[in-house]
Amino acid sequence: MRIAIVIDSFVRGGAERQALYAARELALRGCEVEVIYYYELPGSYDLALGGKAKFTYLPKRGTYIRFFFRLWRYLKRNRFDVVHAYKSIACIYGCAAAALAGVPVVFGGYREQYTLRGVARLGHRLMNRFVTGWIVNSRGIADTLVAGIGANPERISVVYNGIEGGAFASDLSPEQAREKLSLPPDAQVVSIIGRLRPEKNHEMFLRMANCVRRELPSAVFLVVGDGPMESGLHKLAASLGIEDAVRFLGLRDDIGDLLAATDVCVVTSPREGLANSLVEAMSVGVPVISTDYTGVEEVVSDDVEGFVVPRDDAEAMAARVVLLLADDSLRKRMGAAGIKRVAKQFGLGVMGGRLHQVYSDHLQEARHRSRGRSR
Repeated sequence: MRIAIVIDSFVRGGAERQALYAARELALRGCEVEVIYYYELPGSYDLALGGKAKFTYLPKRGTYIRFFFRLWRYLKRNRFDVVHAYKSIACIYGCAAAALAGVPVVFGGYREQYTLRGVARLGHRLMNRFVTGWIVNSRGIADTLVAGIGANPERISVVYNGIEGGAFASDLSPEQAREKLSLPPDAQVVSIIGRLRPEKNHEMFLRMANCVRRELPSAVFLVVGDGPMESGLHKLAASLGIEDAVRFLGLRDDIGDLLAATDVCVVTSPREGLANSLVEAMSVGVPVISTDYTGVEEVVSDDVEGFVVPRDDAEAMAARVVLLLADDSLRKRMGAAGIKRVAKQFGLGVMGGRLHQVYSDHLQEARHRSRGRSR
């Protein structure tokens, strides 16, 4: 099976990492996998994460139309069996070019709650008419695609994100990890990991931190990631009087060490696709607390691997944080449950096998239809 994965770039992010993992897992299963990308940006992942897959840089130069036909010619010339386009705009380019090139199986990949409007939504609605189907990483996203662009539920396949075994394990003890961050060895640490963008609602994290500090004055809060909200979040922390308790760490490549220093990891988003930071924390036994965004139950069950609280309710999240920080046995129980769930549901082998099965089933179906038409 010849597979092309189309994506815009490999700048560090959840979708980009998953595309690399998918390419590697599919190649391990004997597929010929080629990853086509059109932007080279600083801060990108090492393409070695993609294993034995082939990588092709097809620069997006000139007009959109010129690039579209360059991609179409490339896909047509290389006669792929399956094209899977990741992310919003890459979906429009990749799926339209693949359909025009006569690729038998064409998938759009979408990895967040569908909220687009305007030209992008129109493009996806048009594309929905000729793609084989959609691949999403949660049932919650599938529901929003049905509502947003009229996708056929029977043509949506859920493939959960995969996480590499040991990828977020650290060689440091909790005490050593805190020392690396210049924190006291017995510090109580709460972390949030993700881009500093409006949809992540870091303001709720800071309000929660302010509530927790009233109960636990020595608690420390790590904000991991960069983005356009950083300046405003610094100002909010200062206005709340908690700037001494909040550490803005920026973009980091030592997430395992940060998790080793963390007692509780949280997500404050009102909506998510599949929250990678929850899965990463759970994989190393860190209990989690999340808002009740649509689909959260696919990652964490309330009072099992962690807690689920109402969206934008900083006080409710703070109460759960205080409960966890005060109870070592509860943290250990939830941490162990998280490790077990990640191994069962989010292993790389699980993801790769499911993706391969989806491709194979639809390719077999396409070939059957083609033979029927030729009779």
